[in-house]
Amino acid sequence: MGVLAWRNPDAITVVFPSPSQTVMDQSQLVSSFGRSHIIAMPGIDCAEINRFLKDMEEDLEKEK
Repeated sequence: MGVLAWRNPDAITVVFPSPSQTVMDQSQLVSSFGRSHIIAMPGIDCAEINRFLKDMEEDLEKEK
């Protein structure tokens, strides 16, 4: 998607620029100083991650 996301080696936390407030509310993201993060914990299924990524992608399209 072209998002400048990053994580430390072997970490389960992924940091990226904060999306719109709508996406932050939908996904209950923790945000600070224009950055948000997700934690890829065991027990989170692919459907949840895919839903989040779809919301992020739609959000990016709205910005264009």
